[in-house]
Amino acid sequence: MDQRETKARLRDAASKILMGLDSQFRQEASDRLCERLVVATQDVTGIVMAFLPLPDEIDLEPYLQQRLPAGVAVPMVDWNTKQMHPGLLEGLGPEDLTSGPHGVRTPVRDVPVDLKDIEVLLVPGLAFDHEGRRLGRGGGFYDRLLPGLPDRTRTIGVCFDEQIMDAIPMESWDHLVHQVMTPTQTSTAG
Repeated sequence: MDQRETKARLRDAASKILMGLDSQFRQEASDRLCERLVVATQDVTGIVMAFLPLPDEIDLEPYLQQRLPAGVAVPMVDWNTKQMHPGLLEGLGPEDLTSGPHGVRTPVRDVPVDLKDIEVLLVPGLAFDHEGRRLGRGGGFYDRLLPGLPDRTRTIGVCFDEQIMDAIPMESWDHLVHQVMTPTQTSTAG
């Protein structure tokens, strides 16, 4: 089995795990992770780039709401070019956000944020391992964004504990995250 087939199999397994998590568990785990993120980023003075969660992803909105005054960016996706750039998140209300392709929510106004201003990037994934390897959804958006970040930007993969796998294969275009944080643990890639 080649790496592409292995990744497809792991994506299926991770998706099944996510579908099996009930809503109360998801919310309690999300709240615990948000509390941990507040502590982990309390000294961050620059912009935190995060993501507006899809229904099966860990919900960062409580953290984002608290972090808004200090500066939050989220992905602004161009589905035609398969690129994304950080856009300023001005609020989480229905007047602030719009829903686009694949259910991805973005700010109504596109206020670009320069990559050099991103101090921390919270990265979603279907699965992570303790070494900082990430299994995304297969679009490559984060793999294209990560090389443009300054070396000082700390990247943190965030997920449910159930999304941690023993090992995820890497291809030449894949990028490690510096840390992986779940509701109960943090792994630092070595």
